[in-house]
Amino acid sequence: MNSLLLLHLRAREGGASGLLGLLPELARDWCGRLQAESTSATVMSAHEDDLFCLTGDGRETRGFDASVEIEVEGPDPSDQFEVLAREARSRLGDWLEPELSVAQVGVKKVFRDCAPTPLRYQYCMMRRHDFTPEAYLRYYGEEHSKFGLKMEGIEGYAQIHIDPEATARAIEASGLCFRRFNSVSILNLGSVEALIEAGRSNAAGGFAEDEEKFVDRARSVMWISDEVFRMKA
Repeated sequence: MNSLLLLHLRAREGGASGLLGLLPELARDWCGRLQAESTSATVMSAHEDDLFCLTGDGRETRGFDASVEIEVEGPDPSDQFEVLAREARSRLGDWLEPELSVAQVGVKKVFRDCAPTPLRYQYCMMRRHDFTPEAYLRYYGEEHSKFGLKMEGIEGYAQIHIDPEATARAIEASGLCFRRFNSVSILNLGSVEALIEAGRSNAAGGFAEDEEKFVDRARSVMWISDEVFRMKA
C-alpha cells in the first residue's frame, strides 16, 4: 500500500486557469524532492460539463477545480507531506479558496489495477456518525469494495483510506480546511459514456443502497477529472 498526499482545490472566482498553470511545475518539484523508493505525481482538472458533480445524495454542487496527487512508496512520508502542504498554501494562496479546498493524507488500496487513464471519477466520502472511523474503513474495504470489483464500464478501482492524524497536520499546515473526509474512491475511466451505460445496465446494482448503510452521502462529494500532468521519479 502506497501513501498519498491529496490536494483537492477550489480556485478563487476566475482563477481556475491560473491555478492549473502552476500545478504541473509544483508537482514536478515535489516529486523530485521527496525521499522515497518511488514517487509519482498527477495533476487533474475538473471535467467540463461533469454530470457527476454532485453531493452523494444527488444534489448539484460545485466540485473541485483541480487536484494534485502525490504517491509515495517507502517509509512513512507524513512529515514530508506536512512540509509540502505548507508550501501549497504559500505558493498557491493567491489563486485558492482555502476554506473550500482540502488536504488529505492516506494509504491507497488497489482492487482493480490498470494503466493510467485520462479520466477519473473521484468520490470524497464521509462516514455516518453511527460508525466509528475503524468500523467505517473496515466495511468500506472488506464489503463495499465488492461492488467496485464487479462494476462494468471502468478500467480500475482503488480506495484511499484517510489517516486522520496525518491529515489533521496537513490541514493545519496548509489551511485547506473544507471538510475532513474519511475516504476517497477512485474509478479509472476509459470514457464517461461507458460508466453511464454501465449504470443504466445496473451491472453492479445495489452500490448506492449499500452506501446508505455507512456513508453520510449528503456531505460526500463526487466529480470527474481530466488528467493534465503525470510523472514518476
